[in-house]
Amino acid sequence: MDKIKEIVESFYSKAVKDVIIGYHFRKIQEGKSVDVLSPDISFFKDHIPRIVTFWKFQLLGEKTKETFNLVNSHIPLSIRPGELDRWLTLFHQTLDEFENDELIALWRERLSFFEKRFRVFI
Repeated sequence: MDKIKEIVESFYSKAVKDVIIGYHFRKIQEGKSVDVLSPDISFFKDHIPRIVTFWKFQLLGEKTKETFNLVNSHIPLSIRPGELDRWLTLFHQTLDEFENDELIALWRERLSFFEKRFRVFI
């Protein structure tokens, strides 16, 4: 399993269960989990690859035919500042669990960039 996919799946497994931001993630699950508040990562089988592709593009410059308009796709969620803070906290905690200093450092830079972009709209 590649590191980016592993990190994305680890983050999602935390985020979908999170008391503060989990409800945003559970809105996009495919099907209905028996445990409504704690769906298995398999309920995101179509979404996770898209997110992995996004991060490979951001971190590795991998070409993709997909287009990403991160801010516009999240505006309808009405994300609040505290929710953005929680997303960042969970993402940084997830990154702390992995080794690959160069990749993790670059990922943290990209998170900071996206945080600034999102703060303009929330």
